[in-house]
Amino acid sequence: MLRKLLDRLYPLVRGVMFWFTAKDPEKAHQLIEIIAFQIAKYKIGRFLQVKRKTPALFSLSLAAGFDKNAAFPADFYHWLGVNRIVIGSVTVKQWIGNSRPRVARFKSDKTLLNWMGLPNDGVVKVMGNLKQKNHYLPVTLSVATSPDLHDYRQAELDEFKQLLSFIETANDIDRIEINLSCPNVADNNMANNTKGGYGEHITNILTLCKEHNKLGRLIFLKISPDLEDYQLADLLKIADKFGIDGLVISNTTTNHSFKAGNNTNLKGGASGDFVYLASQRLLKKVIAEYGQRFKIILCGGLSSVYKFEQAIKMGINDFQIYTPLIYRGPILISEVIRLFNEHEDKHKHRYISRKNNNNN
Repeated sequence: MLRKLLDRLYPLVRGVMFWFTAKDPEKAHQLIEIIAFQIAKYKIGRFLQVKRKTPALFSLSLAAGFDKNAAFPADFYHWLGVNRIVIGSVTVKQWIGNSRPRVARFKSDKTLLNWMGLPNDGVVKVMGNLKQKNHYLPVTLSVATSPDLHDYRQAELDEFKQLLSFIETANDIDRIEINLSCPNVADNNMANNTKGGYGEHITNILTLCKEHNKLGRLIFLKISPDLEDYQLADLLKIADKFGIDGLVISNTTTNHSFKAGNNTNLKGGASGDFVYLASQRLLKKVIAEYGQRFKIILCGGLSSVYKFEQAIKMGINDFQIYTPLIYRGPILISEVIRLFNEHEDKHKHRYISRKNNNNN
């Protein structure tokens, strides 16, 4: 009952929150964190839960950037309805990021633009926070390198080595998400350009990932929606060669054509509905070229049940959301879980039918 009330009231809450945080939208995120802790403190979360089928065939998580520092209480994820947690992106040392404000809303496009610059508390503090939270859901750690590195490529390799070495034996995480496509960071603006020696650079990074993976974690590459076809083809060849487990499709886009008539001086990465078509283009290319070789986590503009349904038809069962949650609220997760439950019921019935037929 309370969850339905929350779902219905969110548009009103969003309107007030957007007005209150208009000058600095990042404050809205801080308010949500405060609310999450109050819900955990007073143990209200159990009244807000959405029932999911278990074991779940589908995975839903909040994309990297939502919980950069493993700060949100474990209870928050449980009642919200996700069944995986993504932490980060984290760097070796604490990074403050760009000066605020560093987020802009484009409400009519249901899109956000951010130039945050990967702010986080550093891997030591973040992993300490994660251990204290004692999450009972599986955890993905998104890793990146500091935006201001000099002698960029060698420095990035050195920093990745430190980062991967530190988390090598941490049993709190079962997946690593390599963020090589943040549009707010130096060379990554090249959309993982595999020309000009960048292919060799990615090869060196993936070599490090394999060398520092004693626990056999799944390794995912988060790729840019701005990749040209030849860039995507080269990147996929390298990922396939190194046995990378999967791809996160996709990160934010540097295409800002939605800003026509608005503030065209803003830079950074756009997320939300605007990135959906670019993300779908990548998805179709990857499936056409490699079929089911890579496990795909779909991320980018998944703002409706219809979009999830279309992805499921293409064989996708792992999803991340962030900006659509801001605009639609918890009702999006409620709707998506109902969709997942329907598909899981169908799968269960097919399994029982096959089992009965085999017994006969």
